[in-house]
Amino acid sequence: MLPRVVVVTNYPSPYQVELFDALSQSGQVDLQVCYTHLCLHDRYWKQSPLQHASHIVNDANLDVAFQKLKQCDLAVFTHYRPSWVADALRQRHRAGQAWCFWGERPGASGWGWLGRWRRKWHLNALHCSRRPIWGIGEWAVDAWQAEFGPERPYFNVPYFSNLDRFTAASPAREPRKVKRLLYSGSLIPRKGVDLLAAACVRLLPRYPELAIDWVGTGSCEPALKKQLAAFSNRVHFHGFQQWDDLPRFYAQADVLCAPSRYDGWAMVVPEGLAAGLPVIATDRMGAAIDLIESGQNGWIVQAGSARAMEEGLQAAINVDSETYAAMSSRARDIANTHSLMTGVERWLAAMHASLKANA
Repeated sequence: MLPRVVVVTNYPSPYQVELFDALSQSGQVDLQVCYTHLCLHDRYWKQSPLQHASHIVNDANLDVAFQKLKQCDLAVFTHYRPSWVADALRQRHRAGQAWCFWGERPGASGWGWLGRWRRKWHLNALHCSRRPIWGIGEWAVDAWQAEFGPERPYFNVPYFSNLDRFTAASPAREPRKVKRLLYSGSLIPRKGVDLLAAACVRLLPRYPELAIDWVGTGSCEPALKKQLAAFSNRVHFHGFQQWDDLPRFYAQADVLCAPSRYDGWAMVVPEGLAAGLPVIATDRMGAAIDLIESGQNGWIVQAGSARAMEEGLQAAINVDSETYAAMSSRARDIANTHSLMTGVERWLAAMHASLKANA
């Protein structure tokens, strides 16, 4: 009989859906996913039909969710809100049934000791047990281990999605000079878009052929357009783009810029690498820490610093064409290690190890 696993997570984002669909189609797990929300207010993705068993949990069907959690072999919790999720986690723990926690690096809120106290309160079952924790990237694993101690199994299980469309849309990149930059993501302060814009203001006058595409929308958009107005012929804002439309923007670019002040993972990084783009990212992004080797397939710069972002851009602009082609090839190579099928294998390995640890 296949292991029966229930995942409790927040909403069906495209990358989670792709992984859960692939897991269901693998024939190696009886997977059901309980989503606490149908969508988030600031995400505009079109919802594709889900190819895995799923439920949007609300007050009307809470009993169904609790029943499924009671009957499964392993419950995987990705958060502890709303309150029914924390209740379900505690019930699972008290019953002595197998469960684990799967999450991004703790501390993203910046609440410091107050945030740690809050996590300790909501995740007390983790503190008083040795249940497994799946960290979304090595950066997350290190932080969970520092906060919850070494006496439990830890697994690096980041986000995975189908990167093939980014690779297919971008033919092998010939030797060339960097002329077109790309930013893809929400235009919000946490993403560091103001820092990238400040760096561009300094560099665009010095490099007349340099241009940048901004893909996304958010609260910073009016300020960015004002800040970059003097370069409107070379700075292009394309607004929000649907999941399937993104690869064509990557195909047109030479370098991907990911200036986040903080990102638990950042799917944009493996997407850029899969498209053969050297990626400039910061040292507070899980995917950058796992996948980028500075000077080899991109550059990792200090988060929160416009000067550091400018130096990263300068390095990319000045790279010679032969080195660019080599970096592009290495970018694709590392992206190949982060395929959707690799994600299925790592997820299933963590599942089996967690079942064994909970036995």
